[in-house]
Amino acid sequence: MNIVRSYPCTPLDAELTYCPQEQIVYQNDMSQSVPYAEEYFAKYQSYEHLEIARKINQARVEISHRYSRFILDVGIGSGTFLQQCQVPALGFDVNNTAVAWLKDRNQYVNPYQGIPKAVDGITLWDVLEHIPEPQLLFSKIKPNTYLFASLPIFSDVTQCRTSKHYRPNEHFYYFSEVGFKTFMADSGFNFIESNDSETKAGRVSILTFVFVKGRCR
Repeated sequence: MNIVRSYPCTPLDAELTYCPQEQIVYQNDMSQSVPYAEEYFAKYQSYEHLEIARKINQARVEISHRYSRFILDVGIGSGTFLQQCQVPALGFDVNNTAVAWLKDRNQYVNPYQGIPKAVDGITLWDVLEHIPEPQLLFSKIKPNTYLFASLPIFSDVTQCRTSKHYRPNEHFYYFSEVGFKTFMADSGFNFIESNDSETKAGRVSILTFVFVKGRCR
């Protein structure tokens, strides 16, 4: 079940739907996606030497390691976060180049086929807004597992078309902060904390969130 589609909504325009109470906008047709292939992987590799990338990944390592001792990174980009992890870590991606990278390092696992019992943290760095049916992934996550997410957050989602984060067939969801917390609560996750470390590092309107599935520990 796609929880966002169950919210009271109204058309924003021909391509987008607006949920006014939750302050969420979503793309109507999620059947097509931009290609995630070698060029996409290479694009993320080109960022690795930048100071902003160093600060972002440092912040991601710090917050995820504060809670988790075994991480599954869903949507690895070019693998920068995994290379900097100081705890055991696995990865998953839909990009065949990233899959090959993971398999070469014996770090690949498909969470839709089952998440290893030792995993106590799932990271979704710039990923959740790309997933048409997040509940399919959420259903595989066991209770008391931490979930870490960074994503664009809008003060006015109805203006998402004017943002650099508006990416048809790549970003399927556009959240306000309240809307994202509501969506995650309705998906069975309790909010723990959030911060703007990635915005401070130089990104535009990105927040980082920590949740835990089910009851808090």
